[in-house]
Amino acid sequence: MSGDTHQGELNCIPWSEKGGYDMYEFVSSPLAQGMSGKLQRKIPEIYLREWYQDAPNFGYLIFDLDKEDPSLRYNLIDVFGDTVFDWFEVRASELVNGVKSWPEKIDESEQMKREYDMYPDLPPR
Repeated sequence: MSGDTHQGELNCIPWSEKGGYDMYEFVSSPLAQGMSGKLQRKIPEIYLREWYQDAPNFGYLIFDLDKEDPSLRYNLIDVFGDTVFDWFEVRASELVNGVKSWPEKIDESEQMKREYDMYPDLPPR
């Protein structure tokens, strides 16, 4: 969980491609400052959901440690108490070296932006 980027994000660093495990980054920001429209490509991060800058927000994490395969669910909550995107879930079994889990978690619009280098005002990868 991180913050202070002036927008909400859900990203992944795909370390599974190098033998590690995919590291997920949950970003909520800000609660007391204005939002920013600036987007910077973060390499090697992959955007899993469209970054959110419409209103202040906070990250909501739900840990379920009672399951056979424990999980973490995440969402952004806006100032009206509404969820920003579909709930994101990662399971303990996905956080294992060499297990590539991010491709099944990226939403369709972000996958298309990634494939066709459609991020605004950013140099191509």
